[in-house]
Amino acid sequence: MKVEKNIEIGSYEEFFKKVKARLEELLGKDYTLYQNHVRKNNDVWLDGIIIRKGMETICPTIYLDKNFYKINKEKDIDTAAKYILSKYQEALTCDICQNVDLSYEYAMPRIIYRLINKEKNEELLKKCPSVPFLDLAITFHILLDKMTNKEQATIQITNHMMSLWNIDTTTLAKFADENTKKYLPPAIYTMREMLGKIMLDEMQQIEMKNFERKSKISNKEEQKNIEIAQLEEIEKFKIESAIEEQNRELGKMEMYVLTNTQNIYGATSVIYKDILRDFSQSVHCDLYLLPSSIHEFILIPAKRSFEKENLEDMVQLVNRTQLPKEEFLSDFVYYYSQKEEKIIKL
Repeated sequence: MKVEKNIEIGSYEEFFKKVKARLEELLGKDYTLYQNHVRKNNDVWLDGIIIRKGMETICPTIYLDKNFYKINKEKDIDTAAKYILSKYQEALTCDICQNVDLSYEYAMPRIIYRLINKEKNEELLKKCPSVPFLDLAITFHILLDKMTNKEQATIQITNHMMSLWNIDTTTLAKFADENTKKYLPPAIYTMREMLGKIMLDEMQQIEMKNFERKSKISNKEEQKNIEIAQLEEIEKFKIESAIEEQNRELGKMEMYVLTNTQNIYGATSVIYKDILRDFSQSVHCDLYLLPSSIHEFILIPAKRSFEKENLEDMVQLVNRTQLPKEEFLSDFVYYYSQKEEKIIKL
């Protein structure tokens, strides 16, 4: 079992087994629980609990990563189990998930694509249809539901599923072209707008976290201390965000963020037909494309030239210091030519 080096494997496994046992008690005899070890994007492995009711064929998997263990290992097992149960019940609100049959007729109107790193997903790509895109790869998925909290319920399409449907990758790509832009429309923000959205999301999370803490405490003095801590957290975040924005301004770069309206695998939007052509026309020049993560690209109008090495340093710094491993897309920088209507790797 792959876990972080500073976590004792025995204690992690013991925690995992106790949580699973408590879930079995809460759910009752109509449910069966399985422990699963799943390969995710960029060869990241997560442990999960599959919860199956009766003979249902579609079963949600709730992932327990090292962060879940770190956060919950000091709490009682009942609290951790009830959290997982809440995530399971949230997954069940996905109406489409309740009737998935994986037939050709069901799947094709829901096929979407995603953009991932090819080299870091070699093993995954052996089992799934894909299309090369520069140094990246386009993979295909059935979108069950967009859900909430920046999540998507999807099933990755495998070579086995392709053989059952008796179709080729060209046919799959045709459906994905039509569906992805429809279900996950592109969105382009200025860097200032994006920072504002991030700041708002962070403050809402801080407020929600402290509201939950306060609701569990009856002592008014402790509640007041939480309110003070919340204000301090928000002020600290405002200062950090302002500094970050100021640093970006000092860079004297006109920057935009290309993603989708849900900001999930939004870097895929770079594949959408005409999105870069139309945007480059609006800014009257070619574009530098910096892969920020699997969720977005940074677009820099090429109104002046930049050294490739400087741009790559920016990308690699973010990749090494800011991104979870599973959100990495590429260390390279790309360029969109208006004249050729083409993306090239610099």
